[in-house]
Amino acid sequence: MKNILEQNISHLPLPIFPLSVFILPEGKLRLRIFEAKYVKMLSLISAHQMFVIQLTSKTEDIKHNDWGSLVKVQDFNQGDDGLLEIDVHCCALVQLSNIKSDKNNLAFAEVKPLQHWSQNNVDDSSTSSELEIALDEVLNSNTLLSRLYQRRLLKNSHWVIARWLEILPISLTVKNQFVRGNNFSQAKDFVNAVII
Repeated sequence: MKNILEQNISHLPLPIFPLSVFILPEGKLRLRIFEAKYVKMLSLISAHQMFVIQLTSKTEDIKHNDWGSLVKVQDFNQGDDGLLEIDVHCCALVQLSNIKSDKNNLAFAEVKPLQHWSQNNVDDSSTSSELEIALDEVLNSNTLLSRLYQRRLLKNSHWVIARWLEILPISLTVKNQFVRGNNFSQAKDFVNAVII
């Protein structure tokens, strides 16, 4: 994570894309871009292909989070309806500071790394095989997720729990707590209670 920030973007203010989307490191998403200012944002990041997704939700009163998910654009496509679709990969969680908006009301922030349990890339077997199998089945049953997650780290309990937190249909307020609390054991216990 530090290498990405130090080598590519630590000196740049990065654009912020506020969304009702929860994504942790190694997570992947397809975003549909229709607002002109976010199409413009994509042209601004052409050199490094990175921006920050800031978890925001009007319905759950989540706004002005001081953290975000640093994502890198992996692919561009045009949807069947003509809208721009981009596939992104979360590289790291970042702390946001010095947030400012430009004349188009596009926000930019300085970022620094935010340590989080989801970045642990050690394979282990601390999750049950039931969680691994169930996650694999869910990913296989969804065409988009199956395409996005062709490479799966099912033997890495941190990766498995992070993916479950992203896809579970639970409130963003609850999901946000697993960034703030930064406690893998609590996240694992929560997912186990919901899935098993």
